[in-house]
Amino acid sequence: METHLENMDLELPYWKMSKVSMHDITYSSNTKGVTDIYDHLMKCDTVFIAGLKARTTIKEYAEKIVTAAVRFEAVLGSELIGLVACYFNNKVTNEGYITNVSLVKGYTGKGIASRLMQNTIQYADDNKFNKIKLEVETGNHAAIALYRKWKFVEVEEKAGVLILEKKLT
Repeated sequence: METHLENMDLELPYWKMSKVSMHDITYSSNTKGVTDIYDHLMKCDTVFIAGLKARTTIKEYAEKIVTAAVRFEAVLGSELIGLVACYFNNKVTNEGYITNVSLVKGYTGKGIASRLMQNTIQYADDNKFNKIKLEVETGNHAAIALYRKWKFVEVEEKAGVLILEKKLT
């Protein structure tokens, strides 16, 4: 069954959001499938400075994430509210590449993205990766602050995008 999320109001009302306890959020990896990832990315599309739909086909991107990435998920009830997806498939250089960091609007500033980044870095470290790289739009100051908090450093800038990396021990 196909859903048409672009026609739905996907944000929790403020009064409902204020009653959510951070203890109600569960963290896991690789539990959500293509439909849940697709729904999540559609909800988050407007959060990206350059909308995700303008850069890729979200359904195909969700399929690629499910088949090729390690996913770190924050779930409230049955809803995926936070996601970090990282490709850990470069066994030659042992480098990971974070392809997506996203939170549903209304859940920022609550430590969820930080917890997901912590889980991602721990996975990379446990699996002997040397570094993790990512790209972020230069205007995405909140994301850049998050990555710098986790000791990602700028290695390159091109066409409005920063390339950051974190070396692991």
